[in-house]
Amino acid sequence: MKYKCFHIIMISCVAMIVYGCSSVMKKAKVNASYNSEKGSISVALENIDSCNYSLKINEYVIGNGTINENGELNILNQIKSKVDICKEVALLAAKNNNELQVSLSLTDLLDTTFIYHLIPSVVVQDDNVQFTGVGAMVISKSASRNVDEELKRWLFRKNEVVSDSLFSSIRTNYLYLTETNNNDFVVRGEIPVVHSLSGNKYSVSCNMKADYYAVVACDNQKFIDKFVENSVVKDYKNLSTSKSNIVCVPEDNESGYFCIVLLGINKDYSYQQLPIAVVAMDNVAPNNNYLPGVFEGFNFKNKTKVHMPKNATEIFGNASVRAAHWDGNGLECNVTFLVNFAGDAKSATIHRRGELCYPDKYLGNHLPVANKVLFAKDGYEQRFTWKMHFDDGDNEIPVTVEDYHGNKREYNVVVRAEFVRSDAPQIDIDNNIDIYN
Repeated sequence: MKYKCFHIIMISCVAMIVYGCSSVMKKAKVNASYNSEKGSISVALENIDSCNYSLKINEYVIGNGTINENGELNILNQIKSKVDICKEVALLAAKNNNELQVSLSLTDLLDTTFIYHLIPSVVVQDDNVQFTGVGAMVISKSASRNVDEELKRWLFRKNEVVSDSLFSSIRTNYLYLTETNNNDFVVRGEIPVVHSLSGNKYSVSCNMKADYYAVVACDNQKFIDKFVENSVVKDYKNLSTSKSNIVCVPEDNESGYFCIVLLGINKDYSYQQLPIAVVAMDNVAPNNNYLPGVFEGFNFKNKTKVHMPKNATEIFGNASVRAAHWDGNGLECNVTFLVNFAGDAKSATIHRRGELCYPDKYLGNHLPVANKVLFAKDGYEQRFTWKMHFDDGDNEIPVTVEDYHGNKREYNVVVRAEFVRSDAPQIDIDNNIDIYN
């Protein structure tokens, strides 16, 4: 009996110790914050290693699982992972000005709601997108996908009657949520080359809806972001309220490839962008610093890529002229020239004029004034010999190079010459001998 009583007492002590420890345990806490720019919810746990979560839009579950200590839930990625509810989400967003109520539940810890703005960063093109203006058309890789019938059949079965404008918004949202490559664009047709983009006007027919519209020509996202910021600061002055006859605002570059982008800017500072065309601007003549390279395309926000065609029009080039060899005297020299072409170089002209034609200004022309023109179409490396007069020292040979877009550059090829002349006195020898005397 004594043994049994002692055993019971020990169990009671252990229970009291466990109860005492649990009474001083810290309470589990959770912090959840929403980043509207990223469209994600950050969750931080305190005094707990993990917990289960559920993420919903209305009654539709877009995500669930376990969060360990700290986690980040990207709402767009969660929606895209649930393909079977993307139509419902697209419809909800279209009906509510693209605002969605997202509720987050953490088991016995948190139940809160956030407002998520579904704003397609790129308007997905369809076969009806058209524009007028300078440029080779840019089309989405997903342009061939026709979801109209799919969506209309689904709406009919739901007995959901929508207007044309609402259907357009549903379509845009649905394509944005279900396409994996809707941000990839390709260029169709030959890229035109111009000397200026200022003053060019564009009219665009597409499903973009916004308060104001603008068209810019640029090669990077920073220019677009800065343009939108300046437009907001200046109270949307100089922006268009329609997509017709919009004056293009070009990036301040002398030459290069530019993407023509339609912008839709709203009064709530949000904006959409749609690549519509690609154009090349060339104001640079061939030069000796040209390094051939491949321009792959334009990279914009949200992994938007406009891919350049492999046979894109050349706008940079090289036409180099040098005197590879020369020999002769102070009157005439045989000068061998080596000419190389690359890129968009069209021709090189070597000028024989001035002191290159005669040895002395009092003697008149010794060699006729002439120009020697070589064309890139006849070979990317050409060699020829031409007569010229050289003086002791540096001789400057004028050269003009031109590309296929009318850009010219003039410069001099300098050739140094040294002539050795004998100063020995002349000796006359009389060989007339009279053998009879």
